[in-house]
Amino acid sequence: MRLYLLRHAEAENTAPDETRELTAKGEKTLRKLCQTLKPEEFDGVRKLCHSPLTRAVQTARLFKDFLKLSQPLQERAGLRPEDNPFVWLRELAEDEDDLMFIGHNPHLSILADALMLQSREGGLITFRKAGLLCLRRLCPPSRALPYGEWTLEWFIVPRVL
Repeated sequence: MRLYLLRHAEAENTAPDETRELTAKGEKTLRKLCQTLKPEEFDGVRKLCHSPLTRAVQTARLFKDFLKLSQPLQERAGLRPEDNPFVWLRELAEDEDDLMFIGHNPHLSILADALMLQSREGGLITFRKAGLLCLRRLCPPSRALPYGEWTLEWFIVPRVL
């Protein structure tokens, strides 16, 4: 199983947090990110799950459109910046299909750190806006590894685009 984590692209700072829209720069950065990717990389993803906040919804739609992906978009509770990322650990433990989460910091960073470090401490991964990370689960959860064993496949940060 692979888990793709995409932080929303740059958004305006003027509107209320829930309704902030992507800037032209944010859309351009996201387009550049998508130009570096191969759509077939995401063939195993069954759905693109996104936060209900406007900037994450827009990022999810543009990502899907730019790569011409056919998977459905699905708004999911639990992907807001202030939500507890640990609620996803059970679903990730039971799922065999690849998943993609489009959301926010600190949520995505905490989730990635928990999976790779088996810890709630964090501090390893810092997502920039429009940053995309791919984790691969090597083995399912066990007593020794309660979240399963995960490894970093790749991490694309916008600065290198």
